[in-house]
Amino acid sequence: MLKAKILLPLLALCFLQGACQQDQKSVQNEIAVVDLGRIISDSEPGKAAQAYVADLQKSYNDQLVAAQGKLQENSKDEKALQEFQVLFGNLQQRFQQEEAAATNTLLEKLIQTVADVRQQKGYKVIVRSEAVIAQDKGLDVTGEVMDAFNKVSIDFKAAAAEAAKEAEAAAAPAPADAEKAAAPAAPEKAGK
Repeated sequence: MLKAKILLPLLALCFLQGACQQDQKSVQNEIAVVDLGRIISDSEPGKAAQAYVADLQKSYNDQLVAAQGKLQENSKDEKALQEFQVLFGNLQQRFQQEEAAATNTLLEKLIQTVADVRQQKGYKVIVRSEAVIAQDKGLDVTGEVMDAFNKVSIDFKAAAAEAAKEAEAAAAPAPADAEKAAAPAAPEKAGK
């Protein structure tokens, strides 16, 4: 009887300790941490996006330098100045649109890659490392996500072209609006 009184609590204690260890291991396998900034800067798609944006900037700068040279030749020509200002505004807007399209496409693909890794590895959640104060190094899956993301191919020119089409469609007036704008205004009645 004395053995039962001693063995039973010991057995319960061992059981509880094993359950606690099991819970700790399962939580470790449910949560992971990823450094998205490092992936964006160091991955092949991230470097490709940076190169694409740098090439865009150089191309637009070259166009502006050429236009500025023509403007300097005709420094007193108001029409040339207006054309330069329009060109500058258009190039600036196109650059911003294409840069945003490249960034958005990169982030969409990266988030999809993180979601794929989460699903493949069975994590319940993957958290950005910037949101974590302290962590066990074993929770960091940045390397795994980087390896998976390096296999992703992104066509930034196609993404920019698609974004430009969407911007044009959004800027174009709807057919009913175009008809209203083209119709002459009705004369106002006198005496109002």
